[in-house]
Amino acid sequence: MNNYLTAIKDFALLLSPILIAYINYRSNKKSEKDIRLEIEKSLKERDAETSQAIMKLSAEIEGKKQLAVWNNSLPQTDEYTKLAGAERYGNICSISALVSSVNNLLDSGSLTNSDLCDLKSMLTKIELPIDEEKLYPYEIPYLLSYKQLIKKIDSRISSFGINNSSEST
Repeated sequence: MNNYLTAIKDFALLLSPILIAYINYRSNKKSEKDIRLEIEKSLKERDAETSQAIMKLSAEIEGKKQLAVWNNSLPQTDEYTKLAGAERYGNICSISALVSSVNNLLDSGSLTNSDLCDLKSMLTKIELPIDEEKLYPYEIPYLLSYKQLIKKIDSRISSFGINNSSEST
């Protein structure tokens, strides 16, 4: 009987790790759905990492492009400044911001007729190469926007004159 118990004990000792391993395998076995979800999750993570890397690289490339454009335009700007003169260059470069802010003032509708006349008077005192014999390509868009602004002010002044004459009669 002792041999019988020893044989059962030996059999149990051999069978127990196998049985435990089998139970662990069955309990940890993933279904096809779980595997698919894990794959999708890892693909999404990799896609996010890839898109971040692409965005970072594109930002670096864009920065390098802007730097290259800036470096290429600097000699042209210096050359233009020398040719046109510092005052003319300053007036042309500043006119864009001025036109934008004056347009905002006009669009707000808070200016009176006398304000508009004063504004036009001040704007016409700015020395721009409008009537110059020689223009540079950089100046043309700025000068066009300036002329449009002057026309807009003129039309507002004339509309004030029409409104005031109709109100007084």
